[in-house]
Amino acid sequence: MFRLLFVLFLFIASYSYSQDVVKKPLSIDDFAGWKTINNQQISNNGDIVVYELNPQKGDGVLIINRAQKQKSDTILRGYNAVISPENNFVVFKIKQPEQVIRKAKLDKVKKDKMPADSVGVFNIKNHSVVKYANIKSFAIPEENADWIALLLNLEEPKDSTTTDDKPSKKEEVKQPGDDLIMCNPELEDTLHFSNVTEVKFAKKGAQLIFISQTKDTANTFSTVQLFDTKKGVAETVYNAEGWAEKLAIDETSSQYAFLFSQDTIDEKMFSLYHSSIEKNTPQKIVGSQTQGIPIGWSPSKFGSIYFSKDGSKLYFGNAPIPEPEKKDSILDEEKPKLDIWNWKDLKLQPQQKVEMKKEKERTFLAVYHVNTSEVIQLADLNIKSIRTIQKGNANVALGIDNIPYQRAASWTGKVPGDYYLIDLRTGIKRMIAEEKSGVHLSPGGKFIVWYEQSDSSYYSRSTSLANPEVISLTKILPVNFYNELNDIPFEPRPYGIAGWSENDRFVFIYDRYDIWKVDPTGVKVPVLITHAFGRRNKTRLRYVKLDPEQEFISAEKPMLLKAFDERTMSAGFFCCRN
Repeated sequence: MFRLLFVLFLFIASYSYSQDVVKKPLSIDDFAGWKTINNQQISNNGDIVVYELNPQKGDGVLIINRAQKQKSDTILRGYNAVISPENNFVVFKIKQPEQVIRKAKLDKVKKDKMPADSVGVFNIKNHSVVKYANIKSFAIPEENADWIALLLNLEEPKDSTTTDDKPSKKEEVKQPGDDLIMCNPELEDTLHFSNVTEVKFAKKGAQLIFISQTKDTANTFSTVQLFDTKKGVAETVYNAEGWAEKLAIDETSSQYAFLFSQDTIDEKMFSLYHSSIEKNTPQKIVGSQTQGIPIGWSPSKFGSIYFSKDGSKLYFGNAPIPEPEKKDSILDEEKPKLDIWNWKDLKLQPQQKVEMKKEKERTFLAVYHVNTSEVIQLADLNIKSIRTIQKGNANVALGIDNIPYQRAASWTGKVPGDYYLIDLRTGIKRMIAEEKSGVHLSPGGKFIVWYEQSDSSYYSRSTSLANPEVISLTKILPVNFYNELNDIPFEPRPYGIAGWSENDRFVFIYDRYDIWKVDPTGVKVPVLITHAFGRRNKTRLRYVKLDPEQEFISAEKPMLLKAFDERTMSAGFFCCRN
């Protein structure tokens, strides 16, 4: 009886107290103080945790936490931090105070004249911070990050205008590019290079390649340099009058490539240059007259240039040679403007206007085989989109042609495509799927898999000519593979594919909660590898890819699954063997 009265007393007392408390209504000021955690990261060794703590309004902080030493460091206004691969430093940007930015906006300062960010380098060993002002960007390699590349906005040439009857000086020529600062936090060493227009690190960090340009009143000169991160020295590998652009360097720092043009007009025609690091004598390998390039085409500065992971292939973008714009004596406001809509247009006029710049700068993927010096044009005016596999190593790719369906997309909202298997050694294209959407080429190139909205099922077929049969993969399974909570006026999308096992033996497909292991040949019965745990517990299970370099889901190691409970909104992780 005493316990009951005591509990009742506490309840009455707390109720009476709550009646006396006046609840304060929330205001905008309260909302501004709410904080969120953003851009959280953990180092490779698991010892360093970095995250931003930002209020809804005002200046945030960057937190650098050392787990082993149980110490934290706070950087005011720090953001976009990157932890070095060797866990020895953290590099980050530092915003200008919010009040400074606000005042500049009120003063209508131009975007390129706004107060610039700084960059800070935090040394893990001694907890020191070195800051660099007026930073445009920074870069570090994915591995062996001994050096940091910092691009600083190049200072404007001083105004040569004179007053007080002083003699005027010859106007200085504004130089292109920015200042490049190479910083080594371990050695506390810095090197400076001027007029740098482009920088590219090799993935493994042994070399950095960059372009610098200088101008006089009539000419522009480009210099391509290689910076050896072990020796800490730069070597000029190419120097000529003209414009060098678009750098590429392979993972192991064994070869590099770039575009070069000596045209003085705006619509420049570029050639592709290539060299091994050992030779350091770049040679022109692709131009407008190179065998394998369509007539009237040449390498374009608007396309990406990159090597395959194994360095055997160099991918680049070709495009029709741009024609110089004719000089016009009529002012723009004097020209009549008229849009003519035609029912035969593949895209509506408003869409054509929005995509005009994109289409002008469109490039078509080609590949240069390093070992044989052959050039193969992969994309063309119909098959514009190309998907490579195995990080560019494979000799097959998937091409997509959606032109036949673009007109109907104006009223259906769907843009399916015809899919082609492309041989990268010969350029031969073979259609393997017609009028489909979301077709996936397996990592080994042996199968394609797609989702059919007409019956909400997945299908597959072999990429081999000898076996063109289409296999139904999920039609007999007693669950749905489409978004059951779809609330928009379009057909629901599938939950997607988690990945493939080695040698393309199985494909892992999501339903709402679980993961199915499916044989793309249709011989073996699909297996629910999560044993319906997700569905029984209303918990979504999704595969977490820990290694970005991993092509397949290993059968030897357990799968890490991210879990989300739809009932409690809690999240966590599970392990599962396939």
